[in-house]
Amino acid sequence: MPYQTHPAFIEPKDRNTRLWRYMDLARLLSVIDTGTLFFPSVATLSKMDPYEGEPALARIRAAQARGADELRKLRLQRDIFKHLNFFNCWHMNDSESDAMWKLYIKGSEGVAIQSNVRCVISSFASCPDTIYMGKVRYVDHATLATPADTSFGLSDYTGFR
Repeated sequence: MPYQTHPAFIEPKDRNTRLWRYMDLARLLSVIDTGTLFFPSVATLSKMDPYEGEPALARIRAAQARGADELRKLRLQRDIFKHLNFFNCWHMNDSESDAMWKLYIKGSEGVAIQSNVRCVISSFASCPDTIYMGKVRYVDHATLATPADTSFGLSDYTGFR
């Protein structure tokens, strides 16, 4: 399945909104050679950032309060989520960002690919997997309240990234 909307993701209102992807030269050559973007798993991303794919602290505390079995269940859901979900992040801005250059390009060898929401969505037309797109919402992980009766999933993840 190609791109689909998802209720947990807030898609940019204007599909002509400019997007940027910062990468080193080796990654650019891979994109050109394969004609594909690499989507690392959340498990891979969590090796660089230990908070990637972690449920909200409020959800962890609620599971702890309900007992060891609930905490084990939450950990299992988290581990499954980390291995079954893959992300590719772009920067949404009208112009280049010096901060993004510094964050994603080590040394002096790098490029910034510029596109827009519409083009990125259309690039998934023949993709065999379901693709979702949405803006990242940054919130305070410690105070984020998530309903205890929902299963761990994309809505949890997008709530604190």
